[in-house]
Amino acid sequence: RGVRDWRAGCRALSRPGPLSSRCSEMLRYFDQLGKRKRAQATNLWNEPADDTHTERDDDRELYNLLQKRARLRRGSEGYRRLSFDISAHRQIRREVKDRWRQILEVLGFSAEADALLDITSTASYSSLRQPLQARQLLSALAEQTSLFDRHCSLPERYLFVLVCGAGAAAGGGGPFSPLSAIPPRGAAFAAALRDDG
Repeated sequence: RGVRDWRAGCRALSRPGPLSSRCSEMLRYFDQLGKRKRAQATNLWNEPADDTHTERDDDRELYNLLQKRARLRRGSEGYRRLSFDISAHRQIRREVKDRWRQILEVLGFSAEADALLDITSTASYSSLRQPLQARQLLSALAEQTSLFDRHCSLPERYLFVLVCGAGAAAGGGGPFSPLSAIPPRGAAFAAALRDDG
């Protein structure tokens, strides 16, 4: 809503001047922010803190496909072929995210699942609580389940799902963590993973 208010106010200031220039900058900023959020939600980068998308092989591969497609004429054969490859990459990532959503729901995090899975480039490793335990659990999940492709390195984004959570998503309370729910609900967690595999 705030973005719409800004846009309406900026459009009302049609005469040139410093205020009009500031409004143009704000509109550009909000447009770029919106595009970045949509791209993050669409591409589900496995290393969310890497804005260049070059640190991981799988992110780099998807990023390069997107860059190649951007240079082609929309609707051309090459564009359609690259779009197919990009869709395949994105589909694999969506399937992993959907499996995580199901597991979070089994663990009792139905209301928080979307917020937990919404990992963006603002995610910071310094915000991780219990990072060692999360990394160990992520490795165990990779070894003992079919959550991830065994030929790829583990998606770092799911460390944040295991450890972090916004208090707002928990109804305004303090931070919460699916990691803390796993020991008491271990049977449900194991059952969810067996159902997945």
